[in-house]
Amino acid sequence: MKRMSSSLLVILTGAGLLGLIGGCSVTSVEENDAHVVSADAPLTAAQCEYFGVEGKVRICHKTRSTKKPYTVIEISEQACVNDHSQHTGDYVAVDDPTCQGGGCLPAGSPWDPTLPCCENLVVQNGVCTDLCAGVVCTASDQCHVAGTCDPATGQCSNPTADDGTACSGGFCDAGICRAPVLDFQSHQDFPAGTRPYGVAVGDVNNDGRPDVAFTLITSALVSVQLGNGDGTFGAASTFAVGSNPKFVAIADFNGDGNADLAVGGGTGSTHYVSILLGNGDGTFQSRADYNVNSNDPNGVAVADYNGDGKRDIATANFVGSTVSILLGNGDGTFQTAVTYSMPGTPSSVAAADLNGDGKLDLVTSNYNGRSVGVLLGNGDGTFQSAATTSLGGRFVQVAAVGDLNGDGKPDVAASLFNDKLVGVLLGNGDGTLQSAITYPVANGAGDLEIADFNGDGRADIAGTLYSSNAVGVLLGNGDGTHQSATNFAVGTGPFFLAVGDLNGDSKRDIVTANYTGGSSSVLLNTSH
Repeated sequence: MKRMSSSLLVILTGAGLLGLIGGCSVTSVEENDAHVVSADAPLTAAQCEYFGVEGKVRICHKTRSTKKPYTVIEISEQACVNDHSQHTGDYVAVDDPTCQGGGCLPAGSPWDPTLPCCENLVVQNGVCTDLCAGVVCTASDQCHVAGTCDPATGQCSNPTADDGTACSGGFCDAGICRAPVLDFQSHQDFPAGTRPYGVAVGDVNNDGRPDVAFTLITSALVSVQLGNGDGTFGAASTFAVGSNPKFVAIADFNGDGNADLAVGGGTGSTHYVSILLGNGDGTFQSRADYNVNSNDPNGVAVADYNGDGKRDIATANFVGSTVSILLGNGDGTFQTAVTYSMPGTPSSVAAADLNGDGKLDLVTSNYNGRSVGVLLGNGDGTFQSAATTSLGGRFVQVAAVGDLNGDGKPDVAASLFNDKLVGVLLGNGDGTLQSAITYPVANGAGDLEIADFNGDGRADIAGTLYSSNAVGVLLGNGDGTHQSATNFAVGTGPFFLAVGDLNGDSKRDIVTANYTGGSSSVLLNTSH
C-alpha cells in the first residue's frame, strides 16, 4: 500500500452503503483518499496503488444479484491500474469481506489514521504488524504451560500449571515445583472386635464406598465395617468362620458382581480356607470350607493363576512349609488344594509376573528359612520348584511386591521383624532377585504394603510397627532406594494393615488391625 495523501479517508457505511447498492444518492469523495468511490465512477489508478498490499488489491465488485449485489475479488495491483475503468461503481475493500465499507488494514500495510489495523495487529514503525507472527509458545518450565501469544506484546503468556501438576521435584504449587510433603491426619479408631488380626479393604455392599473386613483370631469370626465414604465406618457386623482365622481377602469368586470373602486359618490338624459368598448388601452367606490339611495358612494371594478368567487362591502355609493353590470354578467353589513345598515356613504370599512371560508367579516370605522364595508359574495353575534368595540369616515376616525402582520389573519388600529392618530386593526381570538393601525401622515392621503415599509417582513402603503402636512409611526415591521411615501413631498393637482410598480424595489411606486394642485405626492421607 502506498500513502497518496494525508487527508481524511472517507468510509461509506450505514445509509451511504444502502444508497450505493440501491443506486440512489452518489457519495462524493476526495481523490486518492477514497475507500469507497461513487456508484457511477470507476476506480482510479491512484486508488489501486494506494490500497495495494503486497501487489494485490481486494475489490468489492458489483454483481447482478439483488441478494448479494457485491462480492470480493482479488486482483493484482497492476491489473487494477491497467483496468481500473472496468470497475465502475466498485470500491476498494481492504479486508472487508462483507463489502460494508468498514474494513481494516492487514499486516504489512502502512498505517493510516483513517483506517484501523485489523484485529490483533499493532502499529510498529508505521506499519500494521502482527507481533505474534512466527511466535511458537512453549512451556517455560514444568510448572508453567505454553499459553498463547499476546498480540499487544508478542510475548507468550506462560500461565502457571494447575496446582498439583507433577514435576520432577514433586508437585507444582503456584508455579513453583515443590517436593511433596508426606502427611496423615491423626488416627481415627473404630471398634473392630476382640483381637483383630488380618484386614482387607473392598466394597462389600455395592455403594461405591470402601469397606473393611477383619479376622478376629480368637473368636472364629470375621468382622465387617461398612464405610461411609468419608473415612469413617459404621458398627461392625460379624460372620462365623473356622477357628483361629488369620487372613481375609475380598474378591468376587462366583462372578455375580458381589464381593465375597476368603478367610484362612485353623488349628491342630484342621486348617481351612473359608469362602463366604456376598449378598451385595454387606451381609454374607454361611461359609463353605476348603481343606488345606495341617498346613496352617498364614497369608493369601487371590489372582487368576491358570488364565481361565476365574479367581483362584494361593495360601502361604506356615506349619506345613508349603504353598497351596485352590483353583476356582467360577461359581464360588474351588478344586482340591494342590501344595508345593517351600523351604522354611512361609508366612506370606504375593502374586506378580517376575520373569515377564505373562504368567503369574508367587513370592513368599520364608520366616524360618530366612529367605524370600519364588515359584515361577506355568500359566496353567501349576508352579515350578521354589528358588530362594537369602536375607543373611534374618527372619522374614512378610514379603510385598511392587515396582520400587520404576523399571517395570516387580521388586520385593521384606519385613525383617526381629532385626528391626525392611529389606528391598530388586527384581532382575527373569524371576531372580538381587541381594537385599536394608533400612532400619523402629521396633521392627510386621505387615508391609507398597503404594505411592505422597503422590510423587514413586513407590513407597508402609509397615506396621507393633511395639511402637505406629505405621512407618519409607518414601521411595524412584531408583529402588528409600528414605528413612516416618512414623504415624495408630491404636494399640497393630498387626496387619491395608491400603485404599477411604474418603474418595484419590490419596492412599491406611487402615490397621490393632490386635491388642481391639480396634481399627484409619490414617487419612493429607500429603501435598
